[in-house]
Amino acid sequence: MNSPLFFLVPFLASVSLAAGAADEAHPAALRIGLASLKHPDDIPAGVGKIKQVIADAGRQQVDIVCFSETYLPGLRGGDALPPPNQPVLENALRELQAACREHRVAAIVGMEWVTHRGLENRAFVIDASGELLGHQTKDQITPGGEERNYVPEGTRRMFKVKGVPFGIVICHEGWRFPETVRWATVRGAKIIFQPQVTGGDKERPPGSSNGSRVTFGQVPGVDQARPERTEAWGKSYYEMA
Repeated sequence: MNSPLFFLVPFLASVSLAAGAADEAHPAALRIGLASLKHPDDIPAGVGKIKQVIADAGRQQVDIVCFSETYLPGLRGGDALPPPNQPVLENALRELQAACREHRVAAIVGMEWVTHRGLENRAFVIDASGELLGHQTKDQITPGGEERNYVPEGTRRMFKVKGVPFGIVICHEGWRFPETVRWATVRGAKIIFQPQVTGGDKERPPGSSNGSRVTFGQVPGVDQARPERTEAWGKSYYEMA
């Protein structure tokens, strides 16, 4: 397996389907890949990494692979990013549709998207034929850096791959707002995907999207190649969720 941090999660249809219901439209199992990739230098580089994972997923007979929140171009409110480039994003989405079609793998891809409402944090769903099934926008925006950059759409959607229905909640939505999960569940979702970005080991400025400033210092007995943060766990906005 060449793709970094690419995990396979077996999903047994016996959990989601009535006994004896499995057929070509409703497989006996849905093979799921979860991809957690290092942040790309730019959108084309990110597209290349995603295409590598999709190709790898195809070789491993994965049915659907889920990528992190706004992997293209990254999550605003933390690391500095260039202004949104909608033509480049649209071209990236077309390239990823072609990759899904070539390798017969469905994908959930986090991307920014410019709309008449403003900039949205979206998860696009592409099926194994390369068809765009739709998107889910992050509607519950995290206070702090994200709310200064993204707007909600106010709509929730259901999706289906190989006969298995599922919903999507994006990061903060699933941690803080159980109704986002409930909405899909009562409509028959058997899986809830939750793409997210969960910080890292870098110092972030005040007002960043993780709601806290993390600093590093010399800690006795700790290997400084991997410094411990001096802030106590459980104090950030996310850790109190």
